Amino acid sequence: MDEDRVKRVSYSDGQDLRLEDFQAEQDYHVRMRRWHNRTGHTWGVVAGLKLDLQKDRDRLVVLPGFAIDGYGRELVLLSPADVPIQPSVDEVRTYDVWLYYYCYAADPAPPGYATCPQKNVPWSNYYRWVEEPRVLVTPAQGPANPDKPPKVPEGDLKLGPIHPSPDEAAKWPVLLARVMAGGQPGQSFVVDHGSRRYAGARAGSVRHPDDNVRLDLTPTQTEPKRDFGVVLRKSDQDQELLGVSEKGARFPKGMSVTGEVRIEGGALAFPARTVEPKTRLPWKVYTAKDAKTNKQELRVELPGDRTSALVVGSWSVEKNGFSPFLTVGADNTVTVHGTLVVNGKLEGGVGAAMEVGAAGAVGASGEAAPTALPTPTEESLAAGVAALFGASPDLIPQFVHLLWERHQHAARILKDVVGQYGHGQQGA
Repeated sequence: MDEDRVKRVSYSDGQDLRLEDFQAEQDYHVRMRRWHNRTGHTWGVVAGLKLDLQKDRDRLVVLPGFAIDGYGRELVLLSPADVPIQPSVDEVRTYDVWLYYYCYAADPAPPGYATCPQKNVPWSNYYRWVEEPRVLVTPAQGPANPDKPPKVPEGDLKLGPIHPSPDEAAKWPVLLARVMAGGQPGQSFVVDHGSRRYAGARAGSVRHPDDNVRLDLTPTQTEPKRDFGVVLRKSDQDQELLGVSEKGARFPKGMSVTGEVRIEGGALAFPARTVEPKTRLPWKVYTAKDAKTNKQELRVELPGDRTSALVVGSWSVEKNGFSPFLTVGADNTVTVHGTLVVNGKLEGGVGAAMEVGAAGAVGASGEAAPTALPTPTEESLAAGVAALFGASPDLIPQFVHLLWERHQHAARILKDVVGQYGHGQQGA
């Protein structure tokens, strides 16, 4: 096969076949297969080729396996191969173990069938070629670098996938492991396979056989741009599940995480929204733009079941359990489990605004406040209670029940006043 074009043998009836025709036939298939290995894949270990310590002989071997070198040649090891390392009893020495392609002639012609040896062709009287990879051991120098194997010319490391294959004798070792040998009683070898390089695939996309999902490795030019992504094919439509670009990763269909989500060196960001959500989002944290105030809000939405709550607290060693600090209930209640310290004002329905200094505090959950607050006037207190029942009328029966149980005198007064007010309204 020529270096500048692909040629294969053509056969016809009665054709005289020469030696070079058979050689060209083999050369075509070998070179095309190696081109496929280099263009459709990246070089490295494909399977097996682990180093193993044979306890019976205290020797290290490479187990059977398969790899592809940078020239596209297959490294097929069918039986264990010895690793020529002798551990030292005095010190620990570190080595890198490689595998490289090797080919030699075998099966010599039987007596009477040999021809005159051809000049510069020492294998002319052998019937077979044997492709049997060999083990190479080199002293370790610095961190293991499987991408720069020894004995490979610097220019060849930059070869393109379609570059012609070099001479069969050219070496391109594939790193299998780094080995520490000697200096450790009862442990002759320590093997690290973590630095080996595995073969990969060259593709613009990888598709499932059913064509229902694919991994896109080709950057898109349209918005939203991505460098690679995972795409679901459903009802003849593409639905992006994951898109990754220099701006980060996006999950248009959402993401579920089993376990913890840790953020190191960054923050959990919620982009501002220009509209307010139109659907319920229970147990969600999101941003929204209030339609009335036109303000951006960070919301924690609870279900409307009046039994759920957002609770902030810590683990209590004394109670051997969770201890709440603050509870925000879906029933429109806020409970402080401890002391509320306010630096500023308390404003609202009950009483006028109250100035509270840095040391000011409001007692809650039955605790006494360390600093007394101004007592609200009777008028503001009554207005606050009325506002409370007006906002939550379903609290009135509970309030009356508790008032009757604990303060019967006050309950009778309330009954008389409500009765008088009702009669007055009927006559109006």
